[in-house]
Amino acid sequence: MTNSTPLAHLKSRPPMQWLRERDVDLLICSELHSPGPLWDLFLGGWNSSVAEFDGAWVSWQDVDGETDIVVSFKAGDNVLILLIEDKIDAPFQPDQPGRYGARAQRWQASLSSQSEVQTVLLAPGEYSENEGSDLFDRQISYEDVIAALSGSGDPRPQFLVQTLKNGIESHKQGYTPQPSEATTRVWCAIWDCVNSEAPRLRMEEPISKPARAGFIYFNSAVGVSSTQTQGRAVIVYKPGHGNVDLQFPNTKVATLEDAVASVLDSDMTIAEAGESASIRLKVPRVDFGLPPDDQRDAIRQGVVAAERLRCLFIENRLLGLLLPA
Repeated sequence: MTNSTPLAHLKSRPPMQWLRERDVDLLICSELHSPGPLWDLFLGGWNSSVAEFDGAWVSWQDVDGETDIVVSFKAGDNVLILLIEDKIDAPFQPDQPGRYGARAQRWQASLSSQSEVQTVLLAPGEYSENEGSDLFDRQISYEDVIAALSGSGDPRPQFLVQTLKNGIESHKQGYTPQPSEATTRVWCAIWDCVNSEAPRLRMEEPISKPARAGFIYFNSAVGVSSTQTQGRAVIVYKPGHGNVDLQFPNTKVATLEDAVASVLDSDMTIAEAGESASIRLKVPRVDFGLPPDDQRDAIRQGVVAAERLRCLFIENRLLGLLLPA
């Protein structure tokens, strides 16, 4: 009867039965906060004799997407910053490697010539066969991490070793993202509305979207595109939340309030969004699980609000308020 107890069942399975990339992010970040062989692996030879660990952070939201892990090392006044994308088996998002490269260029522009920003793909070794993997500056495989930690008798890094082995097995089994027909229909309805009501938002045509695809970034909007603002402003439509934001990454709410108070319409507010501050308009919520035909007016109000924020940015020359990257 002993083998039928809950504890016995737990001991017969991996600690994380459903391994997610976020789990790996947190374990890698935790391990990097202690001196050990991962420092040498992630340094990759950069000033390895004098470099010191300077920090590791999970989930940095930028104007053109999210960085899974940010790692910093320092050597005197110079730093090495790693922008790490962690993959187990999910495919790249559209232009994801390219957006990492653009992000690294923005970060590099703010650093000394002796400092360096690198993009890193962290994934099972076989993942490197995926198209776009070679666009990262470096690749660190799960197998590399396992090898670096294999000599440790400490149970904490061994927990990470076992977790990564489970991740490699997950990759070998394969993964196919499941598009949601309901979500895709709503995205397509929003795209249709943008084309008819506000074409200068330049929304990319959606092909298929998973159920969790809830934020629409107008990265190519005329006058507010990533190219024109160097990634320091973006319009974001959040249908499920009922918000449309003109978002300024790495900006404090008080700073934005002081800068734009005199140009806001009465229904516009300043809101905090992670490390960003936004000029926000409230709009009716859109339910991705319901037919878009029943939500046409709500969708239209969201699109019109996004166009209002685009016009606000251009007409009030808010580009001049953005600090250099």
